[in-house]
Parts: sequence; C-alpha cells; structure tokens
Amino acid sequence: QQQRRLKRLGLSTINMSEKGLMHLLRPLAKGKCPILVRVDLSGNACGSSGGGGGGGEGGREEGGGEGTKRKYKEALWTAALCGMPHLLELDLNESGVEGEVTLALAHALKKGAGRKMKRLSLGGCSLTDQDTRALWEVVREGGVPWLQDLNLKQCCLEREGFMGVAAGLEGGQLRYLRRLDLSE
Repeated sequence: QQQRRLKRLGLSTINMSEKGLMHLLRPLAKGKCPILVRVDLSGNACGSSGGGGGGGEGGREEGGGEGTKRKYKEALWTAALCGMPHLLELDLNESGVEGEVTLALAHALKKGAGRKMKRLSLGGCSLTDQDTRALWEVVREGGVPWLQDLNLKQCCLEREGFMGVAAGLEGGQLRYLRRLDLSE
C-alpha cells in the first residue's frame, strides 16, 4: 500500500545498472505506483541498446538473444510509462536513452501515457533520426498536449529531429511549450 502513495521518484546519478533498472520498471509496469507525478532517472544507464550495463539480466522473460531482449525492454518501458497515468515530469537526461527506450516512450505516449506530461528531458541522449521520428509522430498526433518544457540539449539531432520540432511548432501541437532546448 505504501508505494501507492509515492508521488516523486528521484534516482538521478546513482549508477543504476540495466539489471537494477529492469527491477525498478517491473512494479511500475504493474501499476504499483499509480500516482507518480515525477520520475528522475537522469545520469543512469537507462537505455543504451547496445547492451552496455554488463551481461544482461538473464531472466526468463528475456530468454533468447539481443532481439528478444530489446523487445522485452521496449515492452517493459511501455508498460511502466502507461502504469503512471499522472506523470507530469520525466527526466532521462544523460541516461543513454536511444533505440528501444525511445520507441517505448513513443508507444506509451500514443497509448495516452503523456496526456498530462508537462516536462520531458532527454538532454544528452544520442537520438537517431529513427528515434526522433517516432517521438515527433506522437507530437503530431497530440500525444503530449500539455508539454511545456522539452529538453533535447546535446541530443545530436539530425534532419528528422529538426523537421519534427518545426512541424510541432508550426502545427500548434506544442502550443503550451515555454522552454525548448536544442543547444549543443
């Protein structure tokens, strides 16, 4: 019952391993912290799709190979984000988010997880055109209608990233945006 009252989860720069992150995401995916409004995982190795955090999890869900592991991680992130319907702030600054984590974020936002989100920070994460394409598609569809602060500082944005920003600003989907950081 206690975790159901948790509103803010701050775990920035604690050197969390990928395995530790998976353990954290499971209860979130099961809706154990439904009133979370702020999650800060900045400075941790949350997402490098190259397997970074040393030796994977080896759990039964991830069974065979990198492709299965990536799909599992994407599904777990999606479920965790959907399990926090009141989330206002998500800080993944300097966390290595890319690939399947970006796709999971886009899937969760499409399912309505970002309806209340006001602040999203992906600063310092190397986002590819494929990563940003998925995110901007969600923005165009109105997946983050109340977004006020978007940090993409030092994300190494490419063509798709800048085109997405321009389309979001022109199309009015980012009408409440007050702060946008695209600096390098």
